Amino acid sequence: MISFRHVYPSCFVPSSTRRVYPGRGVHSRHRCGLVADESCLFRAPLHKRSSRKRAVSMKLTENWSDAARAMESSQAQGWMLFTKYEGLGNDFILIDQRQTPWRALNTSQAVRLCDRHRGVGADGVIMLLPATSADADFSVRILNADGSEPEMCGNGIRCVAKYVVDQKNGFRDASATRAGNGEIFRIETGAGRIQPQVLPDGRVCVDMGLPILDPRQIPTTLSASQHAGDVRAVVDALLDVGSDARAGKRLPTPPAEVSPAAGFEWRCTAVSMGNPHCVIFVNKPTFAWIDANLESLGPLFENHAVFPRRTNTEFIEVCGPRELRMLVWERGAGRTMACGTGACASVVAAIISGRIPPQHEKTSDTTAADNCIVHLPGGDLEISWSSANQHVYMTGPAKFVYRGEFVL
Repeated sequence: MISFRHVYPSCFVPSSTRRVYPGRGVHSRHRCGLVADESCLFRAPLHKRSSRKRAVSMKLTENWSDAARAMESSQAQGWMLFTKYEGLGNDFILIDQRQTPWRALNTSQAVRLCDRHRGVGADGVIMLLPATSADADFSVRILNADGSEPEMCGNGIRCVAKYVVDQKNGFRDASATRAGNGEIFRIETGAGRIQPQVLPDGRVCVDMGLPILDPRQIPTTLSASQHAGDVRAVVDALLDVGSDARAGKRLPTPPAEVSPAAGFEWRCTAVSMGNPHCVIFVNKPTFAWIDANLESLGPLFENHAVFPRRTNTEFIEVCGPRELRMLVWERGAGRTMACGTGACASVVAAIISGRIPPQHEKTSDTTAADNCIVHLPGGDLEISWSSANQHVYMTGPAKFVYRGEFVL
């Protein structure tokens, strides 16, 4: 059972996003910071405690020196400090273990923490750990809300980079647009080394590396259908709608009034950004139908037999030559408001399938006219696939929500 205390809301959460949730546990509703005065009572899920102890008065402070002193005493008492960040509504619990020997978090504990009714509430937990090699600043371990461990998370990496900058600044004005000094962080992930940079406008640009198109490395059992550079890639491959051994159900098709063309087919372009993605292009009416039925459709694609390690699934409407609209069902997290690796995979898929033109000579200049804008439920990401080095660059925001402590 998870217990909470000392939730430190920031004096820097914009007043327009402040919320108080008395008597409901410590929850985050995506962009809402937790703010209250010291007289406010929050009910924390303390198992088999007295009724007096069950009503926990959250000690709230806007003095970060007090928070630092509380952190020092918390370590000795077994309490673990966490920091909540979100990137376009994709929210994460960050636990910094680079220098502080907190107890290791197991998958069942991560699941309880991510529970939006009985825990902190998040799409995942990210632990910052010491680097394992000399060419990295630190490493991260990511756990999804279901306890699975993805190789990489684009929105999560942006949140980690912004956290490190905010920490160096003592968390002063962390939720305001704070200019970055151009420092590039070298972070070890399950997908290899990733390099994010906090920009002068406060956004974070991440060098996501090379996209993986070889079906054996994605991995998928779908056959490559056309050349993409020197690699044969899976482009618009037909997905079997028959009963799947793992999903146990057939893939439904849109009704005739949504997709009037006879013989609707689910076609997938497969890309890996260190984690597998199944990108499906649809028209506007079908996009709306998928949005209304995503909770039933998503698991069928995630667990489709052609993806042996399961997959993230992106449903894409092409809105223009440099504009995509995206819905995502994330492996291990379900429907989320944004997915950074999914946005990158979708732009790559749109280019290699000929739906948008290739981008020009580019590296990480986020003002380039040929950057592709990906509209997600939580906001927009700018994606660039460089023709110079073939790296994919993702640029978007990451924001502080609140800090707190828990004991497992």
